[in-house]
Amino acid sequence: MLRNWDVNSDLTACWDLYLRGIKALSASEDEIESFPGDDALILGCYTLIKKFNATSTFFDDWALILEQPQYLLQAALCLEAGLEKSKHNFQFKLLLIRVYLLLGCP
Repeated sequence: MLRNWDVNSDLTACWDLYLRGIKALSASEDEIESFPGDDALILGCYTLIKKFNATSTFFDDWALILEQPQYLLQAALCLEAGLEKSKHNFQFKLLLIRVYLLLGCP
């Protein structure tokens, strides 16, 4: 059973860690695959996906009703913002594909 947690405070904490990691290397103009704070952003997005799964209704293991898509939309926006800075982060890209598929995008 999932505990009741405040998704906004968890996401805010992860976002703050992500921004601190970006600022630590913002002076560097070199392209790198991932920044130190990228893991915090991934953790925040997984929290949103888990909360979405807890509030959704699944039928026959394939059809689901999007009762509260705002969690997925927030995760997609965070990952898109992360890809602006870490263009080559494959974890962002894979998780973003999963979020888009959950939203019903082809």
